[in-house]
Amino acid sequence: MEKQRNLSIELLRIISMFLIVLHHSVYHGYLKNPTHLSHEALTSVVGCLGAGGKIGVYIFIIISGYFLIQSDKWRFKKIMLLYCEVWFYSIAALIFNAMFHVTHISFKSFITSIFPIMFGNYWFMTTYMILMLFIPFINRCIQTLTKKQFQWLLCLLVVFSILIPTIPHTKVCENDLSLFITLYLTGGYFKKYPLEIGREEQLKRSLVGLLLSTLLLFATVSLLAFRHKSNVLMLAGNYSIFIYLVSICLFNVFANLNIHRGKKLILSLSSATLGVYLIHDNFVIRKFLWVKTLHLTKGGLHWSVIIKILVATVIIYLVCTLIDLCRQWVVKQGRRLYLMTKEKQAS
Repeated sequence: MEKQRNLSIELLRIISMFLIVLHHSVYHGYLKNPTHLSHEALTSVVGCLGAGGKIGVYIFIIISGYFLIQSDKWRFKKIMLLYCEVWFYSIAALIFNAMFHVTHISFKSFITSIFPIMFGNYWFMTTYMILMLFIPFINRCIQTLTKKQFQWLLCLLVVFSILIPTIPHTKVCENDLSLFITLYLTGGYFKKYPLEIGREEQLKRSLVGLLLSTLLLFATVSLLAFRHKSNVLMLAGNYSIFIYLVSICLFNVFANLNIHRGKKLILSLSSATLGVYLIHDNFVIRKFLWVKTLHLTKGGLHWSVIIKILVATVIIYLVCTLIDLCRQWVVKQGRRLYLMTKEKQAS
């Protein structure tokens, strides 16, 4: 029996990945040119566009916690499938570079591409796969906690893994794995202890919280832009209480939506989100996109750069999605051919 998918959450995956691509368009493009900092208003707006990237990262882990918190099964097959997809795109990028000579590949870069998880070629996937190994133990421990104990544990994790590291120059607990565990347990808490109020009331509160937290996040980006800080996304990075607040509000908005239309399109786009990440954020493709093709690092100080960034993001997202859907089709056809061959041999 086919597992029923939550279309609202699947749509949230798509939006989250779009925010990540948009963030990279800003971070690896516009913000890499220090001369752009002289235009405070433009940098403020562009920075706000790029502030959603880490929201996408947070959302993906919160979703994992929401769906996996009640499972105590080992997911070695899932981990191996993830590893194979990461390895495929890492090697594909090497081949692409050999064909088109995008950048010089050092021996170190070559090795990290051959072993992308071990050497953190994709920091997100390295940490996520480690998290997957810990999930059965985490879930078993959570089952022994009362609701109050779970709340205290989550509060402590948020304070030490997100709140304190938000403050510049603090070094209390800047660790990707502890961050992912905190986000995973956040999603798990929402699943294990849903609010005892109606769906419409939850949606209303979440929308208000989303509006206020987004305005607060944008205010921090704008403040840094007008102070000519070299990193206007300093308070919207991996460890940010502002990102956390927006993420949990955004998640709860979609968790309380009922979407029934566009199932085929949503599921197709959602299935390719990991592929979109692995393609566009590979270090070879990254240089090919932002520097050599789109020239976003050399964009002039005029407002049309915003249109350029948005159009580039849409095109990159759609092209990467198409590539991954083609990969999925080839894999599916290969599996079908293998099963047919096996059946013929058996008969």
